[in-house]
Amino acid sequence: MVAFIKTSDAVCGKGAAVTLTGNVGVAWATATIVKTATAVLTKSDGYQIKIATATGTGTVATGKVMGGCIQALATENLVCNTSETLTESSVVGTLKQKATWVAHATWKLVGGSALAQGGTAITVVDTSLVMVPNCTKTTFVAATDTGCLAATGSVADSIQSITYYQPKEDPKKVYTALPRYYKG
Repeated sequence: MVAFIKTSDAVCGKGAAVTLTGNVGVAWATATIVKTATAVLTKSDGYQIKIATATGTGTVATGKVMGGCIQALATENLVCNTSETLTESSVVGTLKQKATWVAHATWKLVGGSALAQGGTAITVVDTSLVMVPNCTKTTFVAATDTGCLAATGSVADSIQSITYYQPKEDPKKVYTALPRYYKG
């Protein structure tokens, strides 16, 4: 796990909790899930992962990156959950939240929060992605984006999570894009 809040050139963070839930058959693919995640039945076998990252400690200045990435083995791709902070009318909030995957070879060469933000997007259509809080907007309005205010837990000392259905299991356990994680 690589967790970070980039407050200057320092990188720090608290960590993450990962929960895996297995499913048998297709009962997990409810009408509500399939309505928004139209490809989930062909791309996933129902194993759901939740990644919750504790963003760190202290006050985060505007325009800084926070979040984290997980990687099971050094040779596997990473899954990242990142966001930025912004101050509007002296209220600190979160925006530009992204759930991405990053190729391990690229991470090994470059690494860091900028690469995590620039990874390949994990999509709702393929995975039924859910973000809590959902702070994906590129602009922030303190009066209306209440779920993304620091006061409601979206910034310092908070937890942000992404939940999605993983790719179908490959018999060779080789995943060239979004990785699949296992209990163990």
